[in-house]
Amino acid sequence: MRFPLPLLLVVAGLAACGPRVVDSADPCAAATGEGVSVVEAWARPAAKGATSAVYATICNRGTAADALIGASSAAAGAVELHESTRSETGVASMATLARLALPSGGTASLQPGAAHVMLIGLKDAAESDSKISVTFTFEHSPAVTVFADVRPVGEAHSGH
Repeated sequence: MRFPLPLLLVVAGLAACGPRVVDSADPCAAATGEGVSVVEAWARPAAKGATSAVYATICNRGTAADALIGASSAAAGAVELHESTRSETGVASMATLARLALPSGGTASLQPGAAHVMLIGLKDAAESDSKISVTFTFEHSPAVTVFADVRPVGEAHSGH
């Protein structure tokens, strides 16, 4: 059976628009565009007035290196970049982080026990199954705003 050329072009075009197959092991596989994006953002639950932390994967699909240099959120009185470390003797500490390098074509992770965003003085409670809007600021790329899912640490990556 022969099909007219316009019909074949429509079918081929629809096939090209189908769902994108992504590598589930690479959180940036679903990132769109050529610039910087933030994926898999989540935050710890915390009471009103307390402190929470935001974690995510930052994807740089661009050809130039960049850096995360700050964050903001209307949900907190203050927002800071921090890095947790553990000494050779096992003592944990946390310090303010001025910038987090983001290589071209690479990723940077914000995760428990490492670099993360601190939400200090929450204006409302961060309750499980809610979302918090956070804007990430970069050295060269435009700012990116995401909604971080609030969930306990043990549930952070369930379903991923």
